[in-house]
Amino acid sequence: GFQIVGTDGYVSNRGNDNDFDSTDVLFTKIAMSSTGNGAIVRQNATGLGINSCDGFALNDDASKILFADFHGGEIRSGTVAEDGSNSSLLNITLNGVARSAPGTGIRFARWNNDGSKYYTGNGVGNFSPAASEIYQYSAQTNYQTASDDALDKTLTLGWEAISDMIFNEDGTKMYLSQHTGFVYQYDLSTAYDIGSSLSANPVIFDLNGFQHNNANSSN
Repeated sequence: GFQIVGTDGYVSNRGNDNDFDSTDVLFTKIAMSSTGNGAIVRQNATGLGINSCDGFALNDDASKILFADFHGGEIRSGTVAEDGSNSSLLNITLNGVARSAPGTGIRFARWNNDGSKYYTGNGVGNFSPAASEIYQYSAQTNYQTASDDALDKTLTLGWEAISDMIFNEDGTKMYLSQHTGFVYQYDLSTAYDIGSSLSANPVIFDLNGFQHNNANSSN
């Protein structure tokens, strides 16, 4: 996963079935305004017990985080803070209780604008017919998961292999990416509600063959 908050970039890798620990760092903060050896890099180095991080989401000030545990089939919340005694470390602390998700292969995690709802989904061909599904949950405590958070809505799409989702600033547009190189833009009649009326014909962006070089041009 990757997300930019302000001038900082955050990146995670799946971990290939390994837990978070000091020898398998899965979460990194990089100051995007710095380059070369001057770049500030901070990493977590505390065991978190997440089986395989396939995606994550941060709130607007990067203090709250939501993890998609791919192999564990769960969504888990936490907090993020810089270590005051070690500028190279991030303190990531899990809170609440993990919420299990339907199906297998949890591909992403996403908050709404105030942490009262969160979303995840999968689409790895385990449905018949093969399709992608998105799940919308209501959080009992904002920006914190609980094992009994209500599953409010399920959205089944007409294509498989979903990889991520994001909303625009007011939640009236939803963007979904597909492993095959496409991005789908849907209009929502109710902000941040996947159960509201979707645009019948989403805008589809084909990113296959797109390349980016240091001259900021595409080929």
